[in-house]
Amino acid sequence: MAELAVLQRWMQGRIVADEAIAAAAPDWMADAVVTGSAALPADERLRIYSHGYVLRLIECLRADFPVLRALVGDTVFDLFATAYLAERPSRSPSLYDLGAGFADFLEATRPAEGAGRGTLEAIPASLARLERAIAEVSRAPGPETLAQTGAQAAMTAMLLLAPATVLRLPQSVRLLRLDFDFAQALAAAERGARPAQPPAREICVAVARSGYRVRALDLAAPRFAWLEALGQDGGDALDAARRAAAATGCDADALFAQIAGWLPTALQQGLIASG
Repeated sequence: MAELAVLQRWMQGRIVADEAIAAAAPDWMADAVVTGSAALPADERLRIYSHGYVLRLIECLRADFPVLRALVGDTVFDLFATAYLAERPSRSPSLYDLGAGFADFLEATRPAEGAGRGTLEAIPASLARLERAIAEVSRAPGPETLAQTGAQAAMTAMLLLAPATVLRLPQSVRLLRLDFDFAQALAAAERGARPAQPPAREICVAVARSGYRVRALDLAAPRFAWLEALGQDGGDALDAARRAAAATGCDADALFAQIAGWLPTALQQGLIASG
């Protein structure tokens, strides 16, 4: 009998259908290491495990992308998931990493006739990108201890007295530019209803967590650009306002004044932390 580690490597290669793993494992016939029977030959026994493994991964993707699944239906979603797993087999010990490339896969494989922005074919990739951001934000270190009334007042006063105050995005924030408004789709899925097709609309979304609740926030372009200018590395709040104003074609002083008034809300929503 083969050594256990070698046998495990071989079985892993057969079950997960990963060419890299299979190439490093012995080229055994299943009958050499698996006991079969007339009713269930060795190859069939292995196929049961392999099929079960794929079904488990599909279940994980269903759990990670519930709104997309509700929107397109189980049959279409499972086709997406099966194709994704065939092209990009899991290579991480954590199931959380499984869906990291799903949105990019859907974007790369959508029909050529649906390559334009705002088309029906573009919805799955865009929605998958939003749902992955929600998953990432739910796990990231968050600003819950900062989003308190005292911190809000102190940071607002600091910004008004010292416009060059350094601010940053918490790790629990993701900024997305999407071509569809998924607000109603998210709400419908949360109610257990099937979402309707989302309207095509260029939208700036900040996915953030506050009080351990994750929200997808629709932001005006100048505020979104200001958050982009700050980034998670942080930056000078006034300089970020100037860059955001240049990018969106608005007045820098007016934008900065608007941001100063909006800052308590942004803090409460978990969008901002001190640098």
